[in-house]
Amino acid sequence: MTKIALNDTTLRSFAAPPKGQTTFWDDKLPAFGVRVSQGGSKTFVLKRDNTLITIGRYPIISLAQGRDQAKRLLAEFTLGRVRPQAINYEQALEFFLADKRQSRRPRTVGAYERLLKRFGFRGPLSGITPDEASRKLAKVSSLSERSHMIVAGKVFFNWCRKRRYLEGESPLYGLTKPASRRRTRTLSEDEIKLFWRATAEATCYHRLLRFQLTTGQRAGELSKLSPNAAAKSEGQDRLTIPEDIAKNRTELQYPLCPFAAELIARRHNYHFLFSDTENSFSDWSAQKAALIERMTELNGGPIPHWTPHDLRRTYRSLHAKLGTPPHIAERLVHHISSRTEVERIYDQWTFLPEMRAAQQKYEDYLSALVAATEPFAAAA
Repeated sequence: MTKIALNDTTLRSFAAPPKGQTTFWDDKLPAFGVRVSQGGSKTFVLKRDNTLITIGRYPIISLAQGRDQAKRLLAEFTLGRVRPQAINYEQALEFFLADKRQSRRPRTVGAYERLLKRFGFRGPLSGITPDEASRKLAKVSSLSERSHMIVAGKVFFNWCRKRRYLEGESPLYGLTKPASRRRTRTLSEDEIKLFWRATAEATCYHRLLRFQLTTGQRAGELSKLSPNAAAKSEGQDRLTIPEDIAKNRTELQYPLCPFAAELIARRHNYHFLFSDTENSFSDWSAQKAALIERMTELNGGPIPHWTPHDLRRTYRSLHAKLGTPPHIAERLVHHISSRTEVERIYDQWTFLPEMRAAQQKYEDYLSALVAATEPFAAAA
């Protein structure tokens, strides 16, 4: 970083660069300088955590005024106070993510970062208008992605208001998530057979999806399980989904019956149940495309669209078909929202015997359904 004695004489002498911008830094005040653009404009800036804060354009703002403003900002940063007009979107986003890293999972923080950067806002936080936010969102074709951006944006701007980085209402105030049709897709018995045939190869992805259909658990949670998640307790096999992995942050003790247990047998020497590397499974898109291609080939033509989460919905629906009481079926898929707060406080019975009986009945049904299609041992 080249420093120079900034004064009115040197400011007037700075020539415009042939292209881009050139910044000259003050030798009297750290991180304060003037940026000269290709068009000849000269703007006072302050560097803060690799981000340039725009102070104002010379000579509309004098050198003395620019220095005073820079000193005030540096003092506010030191004292932990940032006036709304002094902070830009990029800075506020950095502060927000740093704060969330203290209390949220890395995956959640990563989602916030991706969604909030997709807005593409630039400049002062206070200068972002509802119209600009609406235009940014309108460019996003996916309704689901747009909904996630609105939720993340509201969390971010409300956080900024609480910290006095933003005065007035959030630019997303009043925006609602676009209506989306709730998925109700389940696989028919014929589709389950087709799916089982297509997942006969003993890959991690095939094993994971078969295990999901067999147990009804969330694919994302299953991908993070280590081999010690499956163990005997009181003489019976159980699968433990710990609270730091579970979506609802509540541990699940799941009755592991023989049909499901065989899918994860001989996986004790791996870091994860469904990965052959030191990292959890992540190749979702490519493996899903290959599976759809295989199912289409076996079917002799295209098949209706489905997603891995539809396997979980299929599992829950089949339990209803088999007569599993709703309160047991909901526990098997780890839905805690179906229970009232009073139930969660006063009813401390685990229901593991009832869950095991229902799961065994389901596995008997599933194993009979796919037995003639593909022997279970082929996927072990």
